[in-house]
Amino acid sequence: SLTCISHPENTLKVKTMEGCQYSIDGTTWQDSNEFTGLTPGTEYNIYAKLPGNSNYYESDMSQPLVVSTYSMISSVKLSNTEATLYLGETDSITLTASVSPEDVRVKTLSWNSSDSDIATVDANGLVKAKATGETDIVVKADGNINKYASCHVTVYEKLDTPSAPTLASKTYSTVSLSKVSGCA
Repeated sequence: SLTCISHPENTLKVKTMEGCQYSIDGTTWQDSNEFTGLTPGTEYNIYAKLPGNSNYYESDMSQPLVVSTYSMISSVKLSNTEATLYLGETDSITLTASVSPEDVRVKTLSWNSSDSDIATVDANGLVKAKATGETDIVVKADGNINKYASCHVTVYEKLDTPSAPTLASKTYSTVSLSKVSGCA
């Protein structure tokens, strides 16, 4: 029986069966088990048959194997392109990644920090500050290193709010007024 091995964006590949020919339309046959140049997100019927020769007749074609190609991620975006975190206060943020097209079946993304001593990121986009400095958080579409987005993260140390000023000391001055003659 026919088994699909892979079906990315514009290619379908079925498991090879000894001596078989393959067709995507039931009329045009090929020896290769791979079909290329297909339309992403489209359903196809794949057939197999044994070609005839001088020793035996051609077989009937198989029942169709119905397979769909799927769309690949064409772009990745993040909810933030810049973020500021403060150690001990606002020391984490969750970044949200979105991909295009929205109907992509395989949305596997990988997250990475360019400097995990400054901030780390988990598989869900949660960024946690570790030390002061700057780093880039990058999310990539698995299988396509050219599809990624990044957020520049700056981490500051939380400075304590200074207390209200207090009076260190008070000094008093005395002014004496005296009457000057000739003045009314």
